[in-house]
Amino acid sequence: MSSDFWIGVLLGGFVSLITGFVANFYTPPLREFISAKKLSFVERSKKRAFTEYLTLVEMKDAQSDKVLFFIHLYCISIVMFVMGFMFLILTVVLQWKYEHTYNIGTDLLIDVSTVFAMASLIAGGIRLLQGGLARSRLEDFSRYEASLKDRWGELPTQRLPNPIGSAPAATKTAP
Repeated sequence: MSSDFWIGVLLGGFVSLITGFVANFYTPPLREFISAKKLSFVERSKKRAFTEYLTLVEMKDAQSDKVLFFIHLYCISIVMFVMGFMFLILTVVLQWKYEHTYNIGTDLLIDVSTVFAMASLIAGGIRLLQGGLARSRLEDFSRYEASLKDRWGELPTQRLPNPIGSAPAATKTAP
């Protein structure tokens, strides 16, 4: 028997195994679970959009300080960039120093510092984008508000209290 035959057998077995899993697991309970997760994702997105909207409303109405908000965003991104570049420099130095030796510890350290460098740089970039997006939404607030109304319908006017850790509501009893 040639190697092509065994490759075909292995490939066919792998495809039939995947097909069997999909056929067995794609049942009504799984579809209900996936649709529930989709609904919770939509609700989380809506809550996040409303929270950001109310933050921008407070800044627009001068109830909270814009400058402090943007300083906070940009300082976090600068810290993330500095950490990312420090890990990147550590990676380059370790790679250069241990170029011709094989040691599992140093290779692991190089890999971990590379992952931390990339994660820090990506997180810093995301924070910078969030700041720019918030600034552009503040500059053209009416268009931003109209797009939110089109997407989500009625907009909230005040923040909802956080139910986690709050005191239970006082109950009124009839006299």
